[in-house]
Amino acid sequence: MNPRERFKTALNHQEPDRVPRELGTTNATCMHIIAYQNLARYLGYDPEDYDWVSYPGQLVTPSEEVLQELKIDTRKVQFHVGPEDYNFLDENTLSTEIGVVLHKPPGGYYFDVISSPLDDRPPTLDGLEDEFKIPIDYLREDISEELDRLEVEAKRLHEETDYAVIGVCDFYPSPFLFALSYERALLYLATNPEYISALTKIVVDHDMATVGMLLERIGPYVDMVYLMGDDYASQQGPMMSPETYRQIFLPFHREIVEFARQHTDAPLMQHQDGAIYQWIPDMIEIGINVLNPIQLSAKGMGDTARLKREFGDSLAFLGGGIDTQSVLSYGTPGEIKAEVRRRIQDLAPGGGYVFAQVHDIQPEVPPENIMAMFEALDEYGNYPVR
Repeated sequence: MNPRERFKTALNHQEPDRVPRELGTTNATCMHIIAYQNLARYLGYDPEDYDWVSYPGQLVTPSEEVLQELKIDTRKVQFHVGPEDYNFLDENTLSTEIGVVLHKPPGGYYFDVISSPLDDRPPTLDGLEDEFKIPIDYLREDISEELDRLEVEAKRLHEETDYAVIGVCDFYPSPFLFALSYERALLYLATNPEYISALTKIVVDHDMATVGMLLERIGPYVDMVYLMGDDYASQQGPMMSPETYRQIFLPFHREIVEFARQHTDAPLMQHQDGAIYQWIPDMIEIGINVLNPIQLSAKGMGDTARLKREFGDSLAFLGGGIDTQSVLSYGTPGEIKAEVRRRIQDLAPGGGYVFAQVHDIQPEVPPENIMAMFEALDEYGNYPVR
């Protein structure tokens, strides 16, 4: 099988020749730049050859040479991101278009949010939409060349390569992404849910106007859409009641899925990490086809055999191949291979599984550990899974 056939077969809940591999496509399945550059040097490739996935997160996609070396089955189509998209206040402090300020502390690996613009204004609806809504005509003109480029790239990948093409659309349907701090968002969720709902609608409308235009262009050429990602749970449990989640956020998720279905027949992936076990049926019900990542260290998510047994007929899994908090970062090669083998045995039988580590490969992960993960895939990732 070629990579695209392998990927599509797996997402169709059938067994391909081997478990497909994904790395570097999304901001939840890529590598910190330090880990990548160490790996590139280890493999003998140029450590400066990469694409940015998230500059504040310092996350990159490996070079084409490294992707081929690791036998990665997917390639991405994504809006360009990089340091030039931010306003630098100093070498380690930057701000976004809407006034979020991020700072990388001395010795730090990431830019952390230190100021959210909505924290300093009253949680009222008066003037909120006018203040933060960017005119649609301006958006269309501002990103028209980028949309043209991405449509050409998606078509090229579809027609001239045999890789699975992933459209990174990345809706973030909640105010939790920096405009409002987590602390304020959770406070207002309990005391002023109407404000949170109104703010979420502004965010979704903005995404429909920008990301939606990308989906309209690339929809016919992609083999999966990374549709939306958000974090509504910690590692110990949900950050809100199921009732609150279903009342405020789930209707927006449904709206996004329905919008996507107007432009593509490709499987739709949602990213939600943390302890989200009780929300998985909601994801299936609104039409999500693929869950990323299975955060193995989160409560209720470590029993991958149970997840496969309970949800594997309706939902494919992309991720959950190895824990990045402990095993991949600090384990021995033997421990890494044993972990990969277990997750493949739990998740791969019958198809419905694409291998990726849990979230991004962190900066301290040595290249030897990364290669042990891929060696285990070579050894245990062929069908039939033994």
